[in-house]
Amino acid sequence: MNVFKWELIKKKAAVAITSRTNNFAPGSAIYYALIAGIEQQITGEKIKSWRKNTKDLTDKAIDIIRHWDIRKAQKLVELFPEVVPQKCQHKTPFIDMDEEGNWCLIYN
Repeated sequence: MNVFKWELIKKKAAVAITSRTNNFAPGSAIYYALIAGIEQQITGEKIKSWRKNTKDLTDKAIDIIRHWDIRKAQKLVELFPEVVPQKCQHKTPFIDMDEEGNWCLIYN
């Protein structure tokens, strides 16, 4: 049995968002945005604005996830599978509280 605290899962998702938007690897959103920017010859102040907008969107996404209810657990794992081990990614978790009153995802 694998047990994961909901708050920790949300923190891992926030790290995943930051990692994805800071990663210039092919396939990442930032990579495609950069290619589009190069194609449109975005330079100088426009690049600074673009970076700020990207950071603002990342911060907003993290804030939204921080406030997600446990009922969105399955969707969060679907969007950010790296927050649980691979063997749990395609399973439906059982949701319960631990002895300290923390919501947890439990995978059998």
